[in-house]
Amino acid sequence: MRCLFCSGTMKDTREDHQFPLSALEDVTVVDAKMRRCQSCDEYEVHYPRMLDLERALALTVAAKQGPLAPSEVRYLRRTVDSEGTELPKVLQVAPDVLARWEAGEAVMTFEQELALRLMAFNHERGPRFPLEKLARFPEGSREPLKLWLKFGPDRRWHVVPPPVKRSGSAPRRRAEGRKRGLHAA
Repeated sequence: MRCLFCSGTMKDTREDHQFPLSALEDVTVVDAKMRRCQSCDEYEVHYPRMLDLERALALTVAAKQGPLAPSEVRYLRRTVDSEGTELPKVLQVAPDVLARWEAGEAVMTFEQELALRLMAFNHERGPRFPLEKLARFPEGSREPLKLWLKFGPDRRWHVVPPPVKRSGSAPRRRAEGRKRGLHAA
């Protein structure tokens, strides 16, 4: 392969490399696959499975012991709400408060930081649950959910609609059939 800048020969190497694409400070990819020009020292870096790399960073920051730094608050906010419009609603703060947290001019409460960390833990390659639904809970009874789950061919669990109720249950119909001399197979 040839260098795009000087047309020199590129050599494959493995080096530790400062990760420039993250909003976090001081992130290094260990043993990164690189191509370096032998003439001008220009280089290319290959990051396989980029979404998995970003996910690993978010989980590591969310699991951090101790309070989050302003850059980490910004990083997790971008992970769960890239525009920054829904998170203030969910945390019930004004958008300028979020900006002050990210700038280091104000500090999150323990509960707000915990909520942000939990949202980051539950966030997978795009929101699974729209944040605007968390901003306000509707009034009503506190009935527990009735869930129907099915293990799919993709080896994952899925929530499925409940079965349609029919008149009488299957065991009752079989019992009634036996009384009349009918046998269910």
